[in-house]
Amino acid sequence: MDAAGGSAGPRRLGAGRPTADGLEALLAVTVWAFDATAASVATVSEAGDALEYVAAHGPGADAIVGQRLPLARGIGGFAAVSGQTLLVDDLSNDARFARDVAEASGYVPRAILASPIVDDAGSVIGVLSILDPGRHDGDVATPAGRLAALAADALIRRRSTEHDSPDPADLGALLASLPSDRRADVVRSLEQLVRALGEGGA
Repeated sequence: MDAAGGSAGPRRLGAGRPTADGLEALLAVTVWAFDATAASVATVSEAGDALEYVAAHGPGADAIVGQRLPLARGIGGFAAVSGQTLLVDDLSNDARFARDVAEASGYVPRAILASPIVDDAGSVIGVLSILDPGRHDGDVATPAGRLAALAADALIRRRSTEHDSPDPADLGALLASLPSDRRADVVRSLEQLVRALGEGGA
């Protein structure tokens, strides 16, 4: 299996330089929601030619954060360039998989679900990668896209925050930092995500 739908056609690539902020908490939720082993967020570099891993949760997290991978390599790079969410459930037969990077992190997944992170202007600013998801029957693009939208909120907030301002330490702080109307949208998205995954696992 090598597709999960999502947006059609490539999107513009944009750059961001966030720190983790509430991303680790969001990734912990992602791992739980998909019954996955690990998850990570990478941002598109300022030059637009690479993905830079800024947050991760699960095995290999410490090793992967700070790594840089050309957009021409990896499943995440393909998701960023194409603007599409995809599920590859047999990485052993996929030439796009950057196995050397995975081996260096200490964890080599069997499957990856990757979803582009898109800002309000429609530019891809990063990629959410979910490693070895246990729940991926039916539509995975929709719940993965909802989580990617939450990651976009965290990235955009960090890009607009002064470096000497307090950073939110968890997902609750991230939600509290959003405008009330946007916060309601995020909570609704999380509720829909849990509902969709529950129906998919039934």
